Amino acid sequence: DGATAGRPEDSKVTSSLAQFEMLAGSPTVTALLDDLQGLSRRFEEIVVGVSSHRRELALSIRTAHLSFVELFEKMITEVCRLTRENNRALEGEIKTLKRGEVQMVSMIGAMKTLNDSMETDLLKVADQNRA
Repeated sequence: DGATAGRPEDSKVTSSLAQFEMLAGSPTVTALLDDLQGLSRRFEEIVVGVSSHRRELALSIRTAHLSFVELFEKMITEVCRLTRENNRALEGEIKTLKRGEVQMVSMIGAMKTLNDSMETDLLKVADQNRA
């Protein structure tokens, strides 16, 4: 879009979109982000169309648009922070589970050894009882 290229708010939206797409990777989220970027472009088109005869209205629309972009960016930042926090918690749980798995395998090995020993003892007792 030639009329809106190079606007700082467009680069902010594009940067936020890229960050969120890396986070989500979902086709639905990608479509949603495309819709949001289109809405951002429409805001600017309205500002350009209205600015020649209603400067105050154009300024109000641009201010609302910039607020929208800032809120969107804050939302993306928070979603990314929460996702990283959640991933760290999951990584901690995975490490704990892996340690538990190692302990369980060790316990199973010890129980198998004990079982083999008890089985051997039972066979000896059975042989003694037959004799």
